Amino acid sequence: MSESKTVEGIVLKRRDFMEADRIFTLFSKEMGVIDVIARGSRKAGAKLATATEPLFAGKIQIAIGKKNNILTQYEPLNSYSKIRTDYDLLTHTFAMLEIFSAVNIPGSISEKAYRLLEQSLNYIIDDTPVLNTMLWSGVHLLDIEGLSPSWVKCIATEEVLSEDPAWFSVHSGGYILRGHESSFRDKILIPAKALITYHKLSSVECPPKKIKDIEMCWYYLAQIWKSHAHQRMPAIDASIALCNKK
Repeated sequence: MSESKTVEGIVLKRRDFMEADRIFTLFSKEMGVIDVIARGSRKAGAKLATATEPLFAGKIQIAIGKKNNILTQYEPLNSYSKIRTDYDLLTHTFAMLEIFSAVNIPGSISEKAYRLLEQSLNYIIDDTPVLNTMLWSGVHLLDIEGLSPSWVKCIATEEVLSEDPAWFSVHSGGYILRGHESSFRDKILIPAKALITYHKLSSVECPPKKIKDIEMCWYYLAQIWKSHAHQRMPAIDASIALCNKK
């Protein structure tokens, strides 16, 4: 017999499954990241469909089986209606959810990462600019996951950032002083002001209201996250495309 459990969480993403079902990825407080099947949720008028939507936040009752978790009931706790009714906010927020989904492996539990996601969504609702929030959140998530690079100190010589643009290696751990880049295959050029911004954000407890060149800073941080994810990230691409239109 399967065990029944109620968890509180936020839906990160979903996909169609079988003829009428959906599988959604839930970031829960109690179990970390889990995949849950919602039987019949693609049928017209299905009661369980709401709980499969990305950005749904609530209590989820699941039947835990040997192979699958099955959604049985749900209770909404936050609709995030302000985000859902604004196309730009929703597009950028989905990109943030995609980052949390990419880094958190199903079965892993990270209370700090969950708290960071909750805080970030609340900052967006409270009118902190969404890109500022995403940049701050993305930098801090790197730290939580043990992926935070050396933003302004060379990983080969420990010399402080002195060029613009600067060489940067995602997988080797950060900034590379010019002349030492030849041995780093994944190196990319990033404007110095972006690296300095990430360094400053890593030490602040909330996202600043103003960040210079925010679209440029978001673009390069997104490339860093895409490199870590090793997968397509269409929500991030949509967010960047929206920035380019302005």
